[in-house]
Amino acid sequence: MDNIRTVLNWALDDRDVELGARLVAALREFWYWNGFLSESVTWLDTALDSEGKLSPAIRAKTLNTSSRLAFARGDYADGEHLVRQALSLAHSIDDKEYYAWSLLILGSHLMGSYDKIKQAMAYTEEGLGLFRKQDHKLGISFGLNLLGELARLDGDYRSAGQHYEECLDLSINMGDRQREAISIGNLSYIAYHLGQFDKAIDYCKKALALEGALQMEYQCAITLAQLAGPIGAHGDPKLAACLLAASETQIEAMGASVQPADKLEVDQFKNAVREQLGETEFNKAWAEGRAMTMEQALAIAVGETVA
Repeated sequence: MDNIRTVLNWALDDRDVELGARLVAALREFWYWNGFLSESVTWLDTALDSEGKLSPAIRAKTLNTSSRLAFARGDYADGEHLVRQALSLAHSIDDKEYYAWSLLILGSHLMGSYDKIKQAMAYTEEGLGLFRKQDHKLGISFGLNLLGELARLDGDYRSAGQHYEECLDLSINMGDRQREAISIGNLSYIAYHLGQFDKAIDYCKKALALEGALQMEYQCAITLAQLAGPIGAHGDPKLAACLLAASETQIEAMGASVQPADKLEVDQFKNAVREQLGETEFNKAWAEGRAMTMEQALAIAVGETVA
């Protein structure tokens, strides 16, 4: 990470701004999943402030990345503004790849407004269709996952499961371990809604093992909250409350937020375990979870003993 910072400092200090912008944009998923959201904002803002020094293609990519990371922070209004700029710019220079990316990221921001789900689906399906024509597998897997999120948010668990399964198969085939982990975790929601709590727990533990190995700190925190649902339904609401609290603490520390489809589920899990425990016991368990480190929470989640 120090080497990346050195290069970005050198390039964005008016030496080679386009190189710096290209690098900060290319690291989009790294910033997103590895807990560097707050730091990424500084680099992206510096790059975008150098508007006259960026080619249209690089500016479109940088806007796209900035919008994607705004989504992770829960800043949907600013993210939508940024990605609409990227969409317009990509269209003007006929950049088909980043036009498709912008459509998908626009769909993700609209997911933040429950009354815009159908509109979000339309943008997502258009972007996915373009990526299928390009045989752009990373774009296809992103689009499939997003369609799964939108369908789940809309209560269509059958369609959501189909999208997640297709995304998982594609991710395994192309060796994308990050997307594989995300897909496995998302399938836990489907199992939960089908009443298959043991299966949901297994999915979460498999996802956590992959996410931990890949140092996906943000996704580990999200999966802790996912696991709380079936754990609570399986009869251990205290552990579920601890996991939810630990998840919330870690996500806050990253400067991130819970994504819309996940937030709906997590809020329901929290309400359920609060009702199971009663306010006093819930607050005790919540305080215990808030005090946990990520390592302690992960160990408890997979059933290990914590000293």
